[in-house]
Amino acid sequence: MGIFNLFKKKGANDSKANAERTSLETGVFDIWKNEREEYNNYLKSIKRPVEESFISSSEFFKSATCPYCGFKLAKSPSKKTKCKNCHNDIYVRTNLITKEKMLLTEEQIKELDKEREEMAAKVHALEITLSDYYTWMEFKKVKKQLSEENKNFKDFDTIWGILNKQQIEYARQNNWGLFRNSRYGMFAILNAEKRFKEALEMLLEVCYYDINGPNNLSATNGNTLKQFPLFDPESGITAPALISSIKELKEQLNLRWVDIKTIFIERATKVRIKTMPLSPEKAWEILYDDLYNGQD
Repeated sequence: MGIFNLFKKKGANDSKANAERTSLETGVFDIWKNEREEYNNYLKSIKRPVEESFISSSEFFKSATCPYCGFKLAKSPSKKTKCKNCHNDIYVRTNLITKEKMLLTEEQIKELDKEREEMAAKVHALEITLSDYYTWMEFKKVKKQLSEENKNFKDFDTIWGILNKQQIEYARQNNWGLFRNSRYGMFAILNAEKRFKEALEMLLEVCYYDINGPNNLSATNGNTLKQFPLFDPESGITAPALISSIKELKEQLNLRWVDIKTIFIERATKVRIKTMPLSPEKAWEILYDDLYNGQD
C-alpha cells in the first residue's frame, strides 16, 4: 500500500503555499532571528498550574518551616530531609516560575514531578515542530484566524493540521527528508499526548525513512528523478535519540522485541513507496542491530 493512502488529497491552495514558502528563502534566517523572541515567549507562556499553585511553598523555605506540621527547622535544608517533629520527609525544589526554593510534602512532590514530566514532553514536541520558521509563521497565522472567528482549538491540533498539509506538499515535491521531519513532529505530539502506541508506530515509520536515506529533490520531472535518487541507503542512519525513544516506548507499552518487529514490518509495508530501496525486512535487520540489548 502506497504512502499516499495515508493522507487526504492535496488542497487547491497547496501550490500557492509552496510558492509563498519558496519566496521567503531570501533573508529567512534574519527574519527568523527576529521571530525567536516571540517564539521563546510563547514557550514560556505555557501554563503550569501545579507549579503555579506551589509558589507559596517558597515561604516554608524562607522561614525554615516544615510544610507538614509547621515545626520550626534549625535551618532551611538544601536537600531532602526529615522533620524532627512529625518525622515526615521534606523535599526541596526550585520553582520554575519564580526560581525560588520551595519546601514540599511527599504528596506535593509526586504531583509536581508528574506535571514537570508532562510539560517536558509537551515543550519538546513544540520545540521540534515550531522551531522551523515556516511552521511557526503558519501557526501564528492560523491562531490569529481562529481567534478572529472565535474558535478555540488545542495548539497540538492546530500544529497537526499544519504538519499534515506540509507533508502532502513535501511528498508531491519529492522532498522526503522534509516529509520525514513532519512525521517526526507528529510522533512528538502523539508522545506528548500519551498516545504511546500510535507514537511508537509513527516513530518506527520515521526510522524506516531514515534507514532508506531520504533526499530532498524539490522536483517532479522525470529527468531529475532519473539522475538523483529519492532515497539513498548509503546516507541512511539510525539516530541514537530515536533508538532511545523506541526503548522507552517498549517499556511503557510492556512489549517484547518480537512485538516491535511486527509493528515495524506492518507499518513499513503500509507506507513504503516503490522507490525505497530497502524492504521492511532488510530495514528491520539494520534497526534491530542498534535496538537489541540482550532482552527477549
